[in-house]
Amino acid sequence: MHKSGKAYFVQAMEGLLILFSTISIATAETSGVHVEPQVTLANPEQALARALEYTGFDKAEGYSKASVGDVKLVTGQETKTPFVSAFIKGCQVWSVIFKGIPVKSERHVVDRNFEVILDPVTGRILQIVSVAEDVGSADTLPEPQATIFEDKKRKAGFVFNGLPERLPKVCFYEALDAVSMFNPARSKVIKAIYIDYMMQDSLFSQKWLIIIRGSESPDIVTGPAPEQVLMALRNSLLCAVDAVTGRFEYMTNAPFDPKDVEREWKRRQNK
Repeated sequence: MHKSGKAYFVQAMEGLLILFSTISIATAETSGVHVEPQVTLANPEQALARALEYTGFDKAEGYSKASVGDVKLVTGQETKTPFVSAFIKGCQVWSVIFKGIPVKSERHVVDRNFEVILDPVTGRILQIVSVAEDVGSADTLPEPQATIFEDKKRKAGFVFNGLPERLPKVCFYEALDAVSMFNPARSKVIKAIYIDYMMQDSLFSQKWLIIIRGSESPDIVTGPAPEQVLMALRNSLLCAVDAVTGRFEYMTNAPFDPKDVEREWKRRQNK
């Protein structure tokens, strides 16, 4: 059965319309015309559910609806979190507040508040922060700019490979428990990021990097002459936990700004 001339014309026009639409979309994406991305986290309920998937705070003893504070879109102000600051500063992000989450150390359990920052477009976690005024050591160096932290880690063989697309098999709350020996419960600051990286010749893998500043357990740092190490350096720690197995991998001093160390030495000598 032969198609009429009209049928051929209609089929040809449909093909041209499909081709034109494809070209238009591709041109918009490459010519600077804004193409609205699909928003993964469109409302507070979705943001809270995602935050719990990453943190596992709903596993904490005593967790309830009262444990959740504000959940809102904010303009990110953070400038010092390594590797993720570019995704936060000046960007619209979800801020999810959790209140009274019990954090365990070997000798203490302290209820702490946390802020979880999420990317609304990708749904990925950007950072977790807890700041406490009433616990921790006051002898603490200022947090360095993110670029200082990143440069020091790169020189040590650290290769950042971006933010993982998949949820961690080990949530943040479980990872925090894996570093309880470093007394995060009684520290001034707990900060965590979930990233994909490798060290030197190892394979890329997903890790929780947990930064503990102002810990009250500086005696955990050993060495030939720990008394010659500034207390502010000894209680600023960087811990890594495998986000797949939950295994604690290493602890080292958190990177710092050399100028802050110099000022601290002078302050100590002038006492």
